[in-house]
Amino acid sequence: PNHAFCRLMEPGSIFKTVAVTAMLSDGKIIANDSVKSYASKVAYFNGKAIRDEMYRDNGTGKYSMTDAMMYSSNISMVQFIKKAYGNDPQEYTNTLQRFGLTENYHITDNEATPYLTLPGTKMWNGYSLNSMSYGYAVGMTAINMVSFYNTIANGGKQVRPRLVKAIL
Repeated sequence: PNHAFCRLMEPGSIFKTVAVTAMLSDGKIIANDSVKSYASKVAYFNGKAIRDEMYRDNGTGKYSMTDAMMYSSNISMVQFIKKAYGNDPQEYTNTLQRFGLTENYHITDNEATPYLTLPGTKMWNGYSLNSMSYGYAVGMTAINMVSFYNTIANGGKQVRPRLVKAIL
């Protein structure tokens, strides 16, 4: 089987761009918004430790969205996502669905269908929204992530993925 279509995975930090795009698209944040920076690699949210492996102390006490992306800060992403969707996580998952991230393209046999952990389901818990800000509690195929980034490269125009046998 073609792993790009058939293998689900938690994408991790490459999903941060998805979260930021959702927040910007929904008007929840603006590019120069900031959140608190922490004096260590670990912070606790809802009683769960969130780690920043690339932690940097920028000396300002705040991380901008640029800092959060540049340092791949899970701690900052949790703060941004809670600020944006803490009162309505369904809005976030609706936006991710609108982006086509749960779409099965039906291009190959056995193509996996991506999933999001949705509010109100058995899988949803107090950590789900936090985890979804940095690429966990979601299952994506590589082609779904490539399609998302391709949409950015195409100036916001989504092009449905397709396989090509030959160019004549």
